[in-house]
Parts: sequence; C-alpha cells; structure tokens
Amino acid sequence: MTRPLQTKALTALVIAVVFGAGLAVGFAMDRTAVANPAPATSTVTASPADEVEEPRRTPMYEKVGPTEEQKVLLDSIVVEYRERLRAIREASDRAYQSQFQALVGATRLEIKEIFTAEQAARYDSLVAEYERTRAKQRASANEG
Repeated sequence: MTRPLQTKALTALVIAVVFGAGLAVGFAMDRTAVANPAPATSTVTASPADEVEEPRRTPMYEKVGPTEEQKVLLDSIVVEYRERLRAIREASDRAYQSQFQALVGATRLEIKEIFTAEQAARYDSLVAEYERTRAKQRASANEG
C-alpha cells in the first residue's frame, strides 16, 4: 500500500471511529433522557472532586427562591444532569483513548517504514522501554 493510500485509509478509520463513538454516545443519551423522579429525601451531594475545588457560586435557580417542593425537583434534575455529564465524559475519554492509541500505532508504523532494519529494531526497543516506564508511572500514580 502506498503512503497516500495508507493516509487515506487511516483518515477513513479515524472518521469511522469518531462517527461510531458519536452514535454510541447518542444512543446512551437517548436511553437516559427520561429520568425517574427522585425520592422526596433526595439531596444534591458533592462528589469527591467537588470537595477539592474552590467554593461554588450559588446556582441561579436558588436565587429565585424556590419552594421546598421545587427544591426537591431541582435536586433530582441536578443529580440526573451530573450522572449524564459523567457518562458523556466517560464515553468521551474512552473514544479519545482508542483513537489516540490507533493514531500513535499508525504513526509508529509509518515512522518505522523509513528506517533500515537495524534502525527499526532500535526504534522498537526505545518504544518498548518508553511503554514500560509509562506503565510503572501509571501503576505508582494509581497506588498513591
């Protein structure tokens, strides 16, 4: 396969993966569009990430003086919003990682094509060493 054809094939693959990820997110969002009402005792709780951040501004909906009944409904809306946002972020992260890995792999293959056999072997060993170092860094970051 010539380089222009490889480039076109890689571009088509990336477009297909992005399109597929968009469809997956769309179907996931479609299924979560209808929320179940929250129980009357539901309250909005901060996630661990929220505890580390700066104090949040007062939401606009709280500035209009909602009744207790409205606050319960607002809480259920906000909880649903956060769950949907988390799902979008997770789907986006997964799609990004798979596309990123595919692009890195294709780039490394294309780079190797211009090297001699000795250079390609050295390149492979450098890549493997880099991957081992990154795996150790990720493992120690997950432990701490």
